[in-house]
Parts: sequence; C-alpha cells; structure tokens
Amino acid sequence: MEEMEARVTKRVKDETIQEMNSKMDAMVMEKFITFAKELGVQIPSHMRIDANVHSSCRSGGLDPFADITEPVPCHLYLNIGSEKVFVAYGTICPELLLDHHNDVTSDNVKVSVDDFEPAYKEAPVPVPSQYIKKLAQAHGTFTQWPKHLVSLTNEEVTNICMII
Repeated sequence: MEEMEARVTKRVKDETIQEMNSKMDAMVMEKFITFAKELGVQIPSHMRIDANVHSSCRSGGLDPFADITEPVPCHLYLNIGSEKVFVAYGTICPELLLDHHNDVTSDNVKVSVDDFEPAYKEAPVPVPSQYIKKLAQAHGTFTQWPKHLVSLTNEEVTNICMII
C-alpha cells in the first residue's frame, strides 16, 4: 500500500511540475512574442496554427505515438501567446536513450530537432534540460517535446536517429 501511495504521490508531483512548467513556458513565450513584435519580427501567417486545431496526438483520443517503433518525421510547434506556431522540423526517435533528461513522461516524445525557423532560435524549448534551454541549442540534438506540440508528417526520413 505504501508503495502505491509513493507512486501516486510521485505521479501527482510530476504532473504538477509539468503543468507549472507548461504555464511558465506559455508566459515566457508570450513575453518572447511581445519582444519579437517590438523588434519588428513578425510571425509569418504560414507558421501560425489556430489554437483550437488539435495536433495529431489528440485524434480520436488514441495516442498515435504509442505504436511508433522506427524514426518518423514530424513538425514541432511552440505555444507563443495564444497561438500554436511551427518552429522546427524533427524526427520522432522512439528507441533513443536521452542521457540529459530524467524519465520521458507519457505526455512527451523523444525527438531530434533537425532544422528550425531562425526567427525562433532564442525561444525556450518546452521541456528544457541541463544542456538544452533554447531552440537553437536543441538543433542537431535529441530532446523531449510535448505530444500536443508535435504533428506527424508524411515526409521521408532523412535524419536517422541513433541509439546513444
């Protein structure tokens, strides 16, 4: 019984921390977009996504990431203000071991950040690690990304993920 209570307590703690991090990320992104606008950096309309449009991970209540066993190309988004904005091309890497993150939570997927929109290089990543805090630092590396900010694509995989 104590073991179960400890697991439930840990899960509640992890979910609370993740929710707090998400809210802080949203606040930082809102400040970032305000600052970008003050500098005259505009978010191109082709990169904006209506906040009411759900990502592929919410289709029908099923997790489309659950059965992925091989690298799959994807689009990575960030919440900037009230908008979901495309910021990078990535590859979902289900078998990858991340040494700079603790456990990958069920709300996240392991991705490589293959290329990114330069306008967002200073944007904070949604799941920072000891080494990766900004999008530019994530380029060419592997990290966690929230499933609700990932969309699967039909593009051919050009960046193969290796187990490290």
